[in-house]
Amino acid sequence: MTTGRILFDYHAIKEDEVTVSKGELIQILNTNHQNMYLIHRPANQNSPAAEGWVPSHIIGPRDGEGSLKKSKQMFKIKKPMFRTPQKTEFELKEKKDNDGMDSLERKSKSLSRDNKPKVKFISAELGFEVPPIVQQPLTSLTVQAGDTATLTCKICGRPRPVVTWRYQDSAVLGPSNRVMMMYNEEGQAILQISNVSAADSGEYSCVAVSDIGSIVTRAMLTVLDRPGPPGQPVIRNQVGTAVHLEWAPPANAQMLPTLGSGVPVQIQGYTIEFREAGATMWQLAIPYVPNTSQVIGDLEPGLTYQFRISANNAIGISEPSKPSQYVAIPSEYELSEREDAPVVMWKATFENDFTDLGEIGKGRFSVVHCCVQKCSGQDLACKFITKRLIRKEAVETEFNTLQSLQHTNLVKVYDLYETPAHYVIIMELLTHGRLLEHIISKHHFDELQAAEYMAQLLDTLQYLHNCRIAHLDIKPENLMVEVSSNTMYLKLIDFGDARHIYNNYYIHPMIGHPEFTSPEVVSGTPVGLFTDIWSVGVLLYVLLSGVSPFLDESQEETCSNIVRNDFCFPDEYFAGISSEAKDLIRFMLVEEQSKRPTAQACLESPWIKKASVPRSSPIRPKPINTSRLSDFIQRRKHQSDAFILKSLP
Repeated sequence: MTTGRILFDYHAIKEDEVTVSKGELIQILNTNHQNMYLIHRPANQNSPAAEGWVPSHIIGPRDGEGSLKKSKQMFKIKKPMFRTPQKTEFELKEKKDNDGMDSLERKSKSLSRDNKPKVKFISAELGFEVPPIVQQPLTSLTVQAGDTATLTCKICGRPRPVVTWRYQDSAVLGPSNRVMMMYNEEGQAILQISNVSAADSGEYSCVAVSDIGSIVTRAMLTVLDRPGPPGQPVIRNQVGTAVHLEWAPPANAQMLPTLGSGVPVQIQGYTIEFREAGATMWQLAIPYVPNTSQVIGDLEPGLTYQFRISANNAIGISEPSKPSQYVAIPSEYELSEREDAPVVMWKATFENDFTDLGEIGKGRFSVVHCCVQKCSGQDLACKFITKRLIRKEAVETEFNTLQSLQHTNLVKVYDLYETPAHYVIIMELLTHGRLLEHIISKHHFDELQAAEYMAQLLDTLQYLHNCRIAHLDIKPENLMVEVSSNTMYLKLIDFGDARHIYNNYYIHPMIGHPEFTSPEVVSGTPVGLFTDIWSVGVLLYVLLSGVSPFLDESQEETCSNIVRNDFCFPDEYFAGISSEAKDLIRFMLVEEQSKRPTAQACLESPWIKKASVPRSSPIRPKPINTSRLSDFIQRRKHQSDAFILKSLP
């Protein structure tokens, strides 16, 4: 058997491998195509005798000198340094059996430990040469600017390979005052770069070459740096004492981690500074802005201002941007001469400020997407309204209406954006879905829960009606759910049809399916605050039964049922429903507006008040079957709601 000495420690990785220590003498029994040797390690003071596989590059000559590759002169020695193992009787017989086989058959009978063709030593001239192999590859590294980056790998081979380092697979690196390279006897190759900058980011390669082969291992170095300065702020609008600024993010803020480029950390926000004309000192205006657009209000009348922007991330704050152009604020006299009309500041930087994650809902003229605010990472709902279907003034009215209201059960709005094809309203994201889907997802639904939901809706309408605002589009699709601290909150959304009601002469067009529409809307007569009460009555009927009170085979028949107030309580749908609940529905579904109850009167009804009284018994009321409610939801999903119906005379 050929003998050798272990060059350095090796720990077994697979079950058929053996752990050996540096300096141990071993006997080589066999090899395979993976450059692995089957060895026998005799017993010693530290370990018992063992057999197993080890990588070929860890084995050296027994005397510790010279190369494992033999010269031709060595073969003339009668007793060679590495003896060829004697064949056993079985091996001689196998050789005899194989004499008649072709080379393909012989390979099929000789299998390695992985059941693959085994490469045996035929010539000692080739047996101990090992091409370069990567024992430990490079791993990608991320560091901050100014730090020291160290890339390490382990490459072995026999003869010893020549190791070089490359940047971007082209530039060969050499030692310098910032770059240090080392390749030691254990096969460890090290590249160390001090005081790194974003320009050092990219792919690095360690290339090992010898007379019998070559190999390469690669890794990415990412250098994180503070952002560059933002773009020069532009005065988009100036109204009264307010100025609307917009700016571009830093030039490297949108870059992906491509080769040869600095990879910035995500922008976390911006800081706005101002100075008055003639002054040299900059003052803080707003310390944190999550977008690339901002309205600065309450500026001093009669003064002229200039603004600049800084960006910040987890590494630091950028240099300030170039200052904006000067903007003059009108004097107090000039302001007093102007009418005080609400002005909406439209922003045009949606692509800079948000990442669109896709559609989550759809209305008649709009589509709602879930979007992430890039700086803050906050998830928000963005309502995209098609420009060709809605006037800009109508979107401003919807936004101003919601922004002026403060109620727990109303959706919050934050900003207005304009893109080439859409108007966009930025709103809070309600992640728990619509009310009806929430109800059918629960194991238990009863009248008590229905009364709690109706109480929240009626309380919201009471607040709106006190502000002289009619919603005019109460339906299941506009009732969302938000859960906080195990408490369920109803959220009323979509104020596209909402109107301030100051007289009795507003006629609301009938848009969409008439299922929840009041008689005055169907008839084309003036609407009022009590128009919402009718829709709530229809909604309560649906919650308790799972069917619609006025729905018929055609839209014309449905409208006719609404105008005639033709509905009833069939036993197959209302069996087990309390008389107080049916009384409240009758109370609200009155044809004449003036005879309908106020939201407050509905809150005082026995059925609603029963839900607000603490229960002494933990036993819930009889559950309501929600299977029909599931069918109702599916029907509404496939029901077109994007057309205008003509009002009946």
